[in-house]
Amino acid sequence: RIYGSTEHGLFSREDEVRRTSFLASRGFGPKVLHTFAEGRIESWVDGRTPSNEMMKSSAAMTAIARKLRALHDQTGMNHNDLHRNNMLFAEDGSVEFLDFEYTGPVDPTYDVANHFNEWMYPYTGANQHAPQPTLYPHLVQRREF
Repeated sequence: RIYGSTEHGLFSREDEVRRTSFLASRGFGPKVLHTFAEGRIESWVDGRTPSNEMMKSSAAMTAIARKLRALHDQTGMNHNDLHRNNMLFAEDGSVEFLDFEYTGPVDPTYDVANHFNEWMYPYTGANQHAPQPTLYPHLVQRREF
């Protein structure tokens, strides 16, 4: 993993590495194998990034919701950036979360709301970083989650 800028001041790389290592020790995400000035080497996590459509499936929503609850209950932490590019689905349907630089103290309602807001960003196409409110989960989807 090669680091980007931290000029925003929202987190330090040292804190990110510490949190990522802690979460890996609890069974979440890759293990940190080695760090260097511009990045780190992490263990391989096999899986595929879900499409926007796949992420909205009942099976995917259930897997994400269960994994997020386990993260909250077992670590006392939020992910805080749970969009489709920060998760991988294995062949068996299980999900693994990645990219823990925004992780912080647990507030499950915030984490779920943030995840739903991330649905509005398709991360594909010309306006991939512009919110598309029509992609926000419908009430039935939110209740199912």
